[in-house]
Amino acid sequence: MQSKKPPDLLITTPETFQILFTGKNLRASLKDVKWVIIDEIHELAGDERGAQLSVALERLVEIAGDFQRIGLSATIGSPYEVAQFLGGGRNVKIIETKMEKKMEIDVEMPEVKKEDEKIARSVECDLQSAAVLRRAMEIIDEHNATLFFVNTRDSAEILASRLRELGASIEVHHGSLSKDARIDAEERFRNKEVKSLLCTSSLELGIDVGHTDFVLQYTSPRQVVRLLQRIGRSGHSIGKVSQGLILTISPEDMAEASVIAKRAMKGELEEIKIRKNPLAVLANQIISIAMEYGKIDAGKM
Repeated sequence: MQSKKPPDLLITTPETFQILFTGKNLRASLKDVKWVIIDEIHELAGDERGAQLSVALERLVEIAGDFQRIGLSATIGSPYEVAQFLGGGRNVKIIETKMEKKMEIDVEMPEVKKEDEKIARSVECDLQSAAVLRRAMEIIDEHNATLFFVNTRDSAEILASRLRELGASIEVHHGSLSKDARIDAEERFRNKEVKSLLCTSSLELGIDVGHTDFVLQYTSPRQVVRLLQRIGRSGHSIGKVSQGLILTISPEDMAEASVIAKRAMKGELEEIKIRKNPLAVLANQIISIAMEYGKIDAGKM
């Protein structure tokens, strides 16, 4: 359909974007490209997906000529390096807005209470984990819509299972689930059929659910940028305060989470290091360009 009737606006991924170069009609439709907008550019700048994208943009220049490149992100610790990544050696103007998003981030290691013994027996876990489950239940009950972030898919499944046993109004969302299952979970949360969505990074940059009023994070998020992205999903509109709580499970975990939370409140973000000459990307691009042109002049590469 895109080949027969090229869209005016195309939303795509770095991987699918490069497929457009292989089709004769699709490639021809790219001649009119005027702008390329890369949202959440910090997610791409430091890895091989980003390197693939940077090469793809140069391949697009050969088809469409120079076009305007726009990179967007709310969490960039090294804007100059990311600007160089975006421009590929061209001059890039960096625009940093001064409006600060108000956030409230707390860190807590729930104290074990008598009632946690019953929870521990019910779902077969240790007392500290039971205390975390109880506290999570309290937070979910106190708020209208809570996003509950975890760092791994295994943690998502285990916590969701235990919280459901305790009667929580919760759905699970991560990349290993089918597309239909993820969409169903999103819709149930958006329609207020469930009060919480337990998720991994699959929703870190994901759906905009305006009624989300709180974010839970299970254990340290490991990165300031990741914490800001996740907490920012609550109160996701102008003038509202983003609120979140990191639930920790040990003194060491609490210490790390506290440092990350403090750095997040001060805006001290990790710097992004751009990958230099990843050979896996080179191999992939040689194959891709050969498919696009049929043959490649060695000097051109």
